[in-house]
Parts: sequence; structure tokens; C-alpha cells
Amino acid sequence: MRLPNIVKHLSALGLTAGLTTISASAALVVYEGFDYAEGSTLAGGAGGTGFDSAWTTNNGSGPALTVGADSIAFPGLLTTGGSILRAEKTNITTSARVLDSTSVAALTGDGTTLWGSFLYLDGNGDGFNADSSLSLASTTAAVANNHVLSAAGYGVGLAIGENTVYTEAIVYEGATAASFATSTLTDATVLDATSLFVFSIEWGATEDVLSFYRITDLSDPLPTAFSTTTFNFSSTEQASLNTLNIVESQTGEFDEIRLGTSLESVLPVPEPGSLVLLSLGSLAFFRRKRG
Repeated sequence: MRLPNIVKHLSALGLTAGLTTISASAALVVYEGFDYAEGSTLAGGAGGTGFDSAWTTNNGSGPALTVGADSIAFPGLLTTGGSILRAEKTNITTSARVLDSTSVAALTGDGTTLWGSFLYLDGNGDGFNADSSLSLASTTAAVANNHVLSAAGYGVGLAIGENTVYTEAIVYEGATAASFATSTLTDATVLDATSLFVFSIEWGATEDVLSFYRITDLSDPLPTAFSTTTFNFSSTEQASLNTLNIVESQTGEFDEIRLGTSLESVLPVPEPGSLVLLSLGSLAFFRRKRG
């Protein structure tokens, strides 16, 4: 059984009061775990923290993003709720949600570092068909190829499986089209397994640095970034990054989106005491089920 279901069952038994979820929770600013009803569409979802509005979607002539039964599993990572996915690889679906002003201010100041993480899984079972993106921008994404914005603006993000094989950092600099960074993640078949992507944005006075990492083991040090690019947004342009965008043209699955001010805040793991409680509580649950 996946961790989210165990937590739900413990909640029903009244055993979750002692759970500690995130060691550095004060630095976690935005969180979306897609804790919505299984099978529902993402549009109108208003859970999570750090947002100003509910999700809006533009399906075009493609299928809607729907909520899966469980979180995407990744060893050691604390997860809740479900996930979002498309059942068919037809046309393009975009989804957007606006952050609140407090979140934006906490994440975009010069001299600070924005950290983010999310889980991704290629639902095709063939990474060569992946074509998705997640971005933080000043406006919504367009229902169009190549991960363009609906209007000229600013933004940063990750294009997954773009141009058949590349997974690369993207930056919007006062335009609708993205600039694609170089990348060493060119083996798209790795997307067939769950990917935990982590990124950082170092906001400098004269240069900003966007770096993306793919985590394979939470017990290992942060690996070398597979895609890095530099740019220079003004403080006003940084403060305009208030819209979280998801673009999907295949059957990718997203989960556990976190934005914070430290690496630890976006890679939460259950504390030792919580793991013991989970084990004891789940054992009690299964004994009750058998009885």
C-alpha cells in the first residue's frame, strides 16, 4: 500500500495527531498534492497552500486532466492525496493556478534562492513520447506546440521530452516563445520510471541562474544539474511570476509540486517518529480489516 492510503486510514482511526510532516516547513511556501476526489477533473481544485485561486484549465479539443487514486510513489518522499494525469495523448491540455502575493514575494526577491520540486511519470510507458512542461510565469500557457505562453511575458520552467528526447530548462524573456537551455538528460527512456525533479533559481542583482536536477535517491547528495541557464530579470519581472502552468500533450502524470526557500523544504521525508507511528497504525488497521 502506498503511503497516502496508509495516512488516510490512520486518520480514520484517529492516529495522525502525532505525525510530523516536514522538518523545515517554515520554508515551504507553495504546495499542491492534488488531494481531490478520484476521477474528478482538475478544474476548480482549490486545495494545497500558497495560492490565490483555484485551478483553471483549457482542454482545447484534448482530454481533461483528471485526479488519480494515489500519489506517484517515490521512495522516502512524503506524499499526500492523488496525482493528475491525462488518459489520452490527443492534442494539448493546459492548466494554470495563480499564487498569492505573499508567496510570490517570498520566492522572488533578489539575493534569495527559490527551490522547487515535483514528481513526473510518463504514462505512455515510452519516454520518447513524453511532451510536457511545468513553468512559473507571468501569464498562462497557450494551447499550442512548443510550450509557448498565451501572451508575451516572463517565466522559467522545464520542458519534458521536448523534441522527442530532450528534457531541458526553459526561460521566457518578454516573449511568448521559450528559450531552451542545453541538457545532458537526453535519454528519454528514463522518464518511463518516476522522476523526482528539483530546481533552483538563484536571484542575483545582475544574473539569475536556473538549474534542474533529477533525483534518484534521497539519501544521496544533490547531483550535478542536467540543465542550467542564466538570464537577468528585473525585480519587477521577477515579481510578475505568479502563475503555475502545466502543459500536457501526451499522457504524463504530475504530482507533489512544492516551492520553497530551501532544498529541505521541497524534499520532505517522514521523521523517524512518524515512520514508527505509520507502521504501528497500519498494522492495527490491517488487523482490524482481517477481523
